[in-house]
Amino acid sequence: MDSITKKHWILCALTLLMCGVTVWLRRPVKLDDPPLDMDCVPMDLLSWKGEDVGALEEEVSVLPKDVTIYRRIYTKEDTQLRVELAVITTGHKTKASLHDPKVCLQAQGWEPVDRQIVSLHIPGFRNNPLEVVKLVTRREREGSVAYYWFQSDLRVCTERLASFWSNAKRKLFEGKRERWALVRLICVQEEGSETAAMELVELLGPYLLGRWVQ
Repeated sequence: MDSITKKHWILCALTLLMCGVTVWLRRPVKLDDPPLDMDCVPMDLLSWKGEDVGALEEEVSVLPKDVTIYRRIYTKEDTQLRVELAVITTGHKTKASLHDPKVCLQAQGWEPVDRQIVSLHIPGFRNNPLEVVKLVTRREREGSVAYYWFQSDLRVCTERLASFWSNAKRKLFEGKRERWALVRLICVQEEGSETAAMELVELLGPYLLGRWVQ
C-alpha cells in the first residue's frame, strides 16, 4: 500500500469515527427525575410555620421555562425570625439555570463579605457531616446570612462546577441529563438569626436530603 492510499484510508477512518461520535453525542438524552420532592417537605415543623410565596418575577424572566422554583418563608413562633427556603431545580439547560447564589444576591444589591464551608449534622444522613456554604452579605446597613448547597440524584456538594463535570459524564456514557437543585436558606442578619437558620437547616435536612437518609 503506497503512502497516498494509506493516507486515504486513515482519512476515511477518521471521518467515520467523527461521524460516529457526532451521532453518539446527538442521540436522545433522557432527563432525570428531580433530585428532591418538595411535596415531602413539611409546611410546619415544630415551632416553625411555613408559607409558600412563589417565585420572584426576576427569576421567572431570566431562567429557562423548564426550571422549577419553590420559595417558602418559615417564621419561628413567638419571634420575628423569618427564614426563606428557596429550591431551584434545573431542566434541560443546567448551565443556564444553575448559578452561585451570590450572583443573584449581588443583582439585588447585596455584597458578599464572607464565605466559608460549615459542617452540619443531619439526623439519618448517611454522609454526615453535611458540608454547606455559609455566605454573609451586606446591603447598606442591613446584613443577611445564607446557607446553601447543590444536589442531584447522586451527590451533594458545595460547588456549582461539580454539576458541570458530573452532568457531562452522565450525558456521554449514560445518555442521561442530570437534574440539579440549588437549595438555599437565607435570613436577615439579626440577633439569633444565624442560630435559628442553622436549626431550620438541620430540621429540614432529612426531608430535603431524603434519598440519602437511612
